[in-house]
Amino acid sequence: MTRFPDQTILVTGAGGFIGSALVARLQAAGDRVYGLLRPGATPPARLDPAAVCHCDLRDAPALIELFASLRPTIVFHLASSPDGAETFAHAQSTVDNNLSATLNVLEAFRAAGSGGVLVYGDSCKSYGNVEVPYGADSADRPNSSYAITKAAGWSFCRLYAHLHGFATVAIRPTLLYGPGQGFNLFTYLHREVCAGHGAINLMGGKQTRDPLYIDDAVEAYLAAARTDLDQKTIPIGGGAEHSVIDIAARFVGLLASECTIACSDAEMRPTEILRSYSDNRLAAALLKWQPRVSLEEGFRRTIEFLDAAHPRSS
Repeated sequence: MTRFPDQTILVTGAGGFIGSALVARLQAAGDRVYGLLRPGATPPARLDPAAVCHCDLRDAPALIELFASLRPTIVFHLASSPDGAETFAHAQSTVDNNLSATLNVLEAFRAAGSGGVLVYGDSCKSYGNVEVPYGADSADRPNSSYAITKAAGWSFCRLYAHLHGFATVAIRPTLLYGPGQGFNLFTYLHREVCAGHGAINLMGGKQTRDPLYIDDAVEAYLAAARTDLDQKTIPIGGGAEHSVIDIAARFVGLLASECTIACSDAEMRPTEILRSYSDNRLAAALLKWQPRVSLEEGFRRTIEFLDAAHPRSS
């Protein structure tokens, strides 16, 4: 049974962690969905090749032409360059690939004239180091190039929606993890255990995170594709705040490893988010959503995936 009958759905960043999981879920439900990847990118194996489009989001004319041909009524804009060490080159890249690309997507959606809703893949990093938990009244205080472009992109979404007659909603997830993830804390821990290292070094460790399993995140994005949520900014998380060292210890413990974990506060980036935790009551009220996969279950599923991809020696 389709989730969105009579709708045409376009997902930017369909080769990414969230995007590929979202497209796969929509395809399995029988929805009419297209996954947009950058030129030359290889589609994830689980995506139907017939539903894959290639376009550079920085190429406004080409993007406008693609939107005009597809006329999507629901757009999940998830394409984004990742956070990284602050350099001039990194700042330029985030402006091009996050902010300018978002503006081009908005203009293409407007020009297509199909109306509907754009769900913006925002980030909890847009909040910066505000008090936690994140909620309806949390202010934006971005403290990195990445976060600045994500927050500014959301401002453009609201402006375009207000001026041009479509709805928009932002989803701000906390630390995402699960099968299909790119390099992150969990892949790093698994790699270090596989390498047989007796000690694992972390940058910091006292900072906190609120891990959210990918399947739960996808459900929140799907629930957000409603026009009555126009202009809403919705943080989502796994439901509990944990220190990074505690997260690492629990994950490594499930790997049946006796590795010790060493933390170095001196190695933390100056743009580090010190506490990250979402108050899910807003998502429960607006999306009728709550995370369902426990931390331990999510870790076990993630370890199964990582073990299959990179088997540990016995």
